[in-house]
Amino acid sequence: MGQMGQSLGRVMVVDDSATIRELIALNLGLEGYDVQTASDGEECLRLLGEVAEGRAPAPQLLCLDVVMPGLDGVELTAKLKATPSMAAIPILIISASAQRRDFELAQGAGADGYLTKPFDPDELLAQVERLIAAG
Repeated sequence: MGQMGQSLGRVMVVDDSATIRELIALNLGLEGYDVQTASDGEECLRLLGEVAEGRAPAPQLLCLDVVMPGLDGVELTAKLKATPSMAAIPILIISASAQRRDFELAQGAGADGYLTKPFDPDELLAQVERLIAAG
């Protein structure tokens, strides 16, 4: 558990389901992470634009859903990994699909981790910790 006032890292959670966004944010927040949320890929890009302009601190990790309206998580991953200022931010894909093909698509787009829903909160925390430490 992080000490009060001391964040373990900043994580942006992007999912079009408010329930899942809140569940992930709650799990991470209780552990001591500073969590920011976005409801879709467009909002994520807008928030990251503020980071690029120096108006907001950069997240140390992005947790992205795959199936979202507009830009899906795989397209968003590819776009971010192709943007020099964002390419270094680790990306954890959280998807309802356990299909090998979806895992490979996410990996091919540059995702650093993959977690299937429904997920075990301990597994989520382990992945987040690992990716932030590696980043």
